[in-house]
Formats: sequence, structure tokens, C-alpha cells
Amino acid sequence: VTPPDHAGNVTTIYVTPEHGTAAWYNLLTDRYGYGETGSFKLEDLAKRYAGAASVNDPAVTSYVKGWRKWSNNVLDKNSVTHLADDGEVLLLARAMFGHEIGGNSPLHDDQITKAVQLKRAGQLPAS
Repeated sequence: VTPPDHAGNVTTIYVTPEHGTAAWYNLLTDRYGYGETGSFKLEDLAKRYAGAASVNDPAVTSYVKGWRKWSNNVLDKNSVTHLADDGEVLLLARAMFGHEIGGNSPLHDDQITKAVQLKRAGQLPAS
């Protein structure tokens, strides 16, 4: 992990990009409880991601705006992502990763898709 930032937050450093991407996908499927075949509206995901009670919370609005930007304006607050659809998951991953990084993610599409497929199959090796 990284040293704590000014707010005391630490970041996990993964062995491979695929491990990190699988952890992100696990957040959606397992931690947030959407499951491998679940779906959600973008603003609902932003609310959970921000830990906010309302979709009108400034943090939620900021996430939706950022994810929209990094999806090249394809996603909006009412967009629905189906976790069983690799294309939709890839679009969401690109949007979320770009927003977090503040630029284009260095990950290749096949790295993201492969990590998601390995997580679904329970085949990602332990870190």
C-alpha cells in the first residue's frame, strides 16, 4: 500500500493491472452487491461510490460529470450498465479510471476485459 495521504487514505498497489481491474469489478459485483449479471444507473453507482445519501450530493454530481467526460459523453446519469455486457463494463471502466487518473488510463481494453473475465470465472491467481 501507499503511505497515507493528507486524509489518511492508503491505496493498494496490485501485482498486475489485471488484479487491480478485477478488484474494481469485485467492488461492483460483490461489495456493492450488483452480482455478475446485475445492472445499475450511473447516478446510483455514483451515490454508492461517493458514500452519499442523495444523488444531489456534490460528490455524486462530480462523479457523474467526470464519468460522462471520460466516456466521451456516452454515459449520463440515467445510463444503465449491465455487468454481464463486456462492452458496457469496458466503457464504465474507462470512464471511472480516466476520472480517477485525470487522464486516459494506460490499460489496454484487452487487459480490462481479460481481468473481468478472469474474475467472473474465479481464475485470477492470488496476488
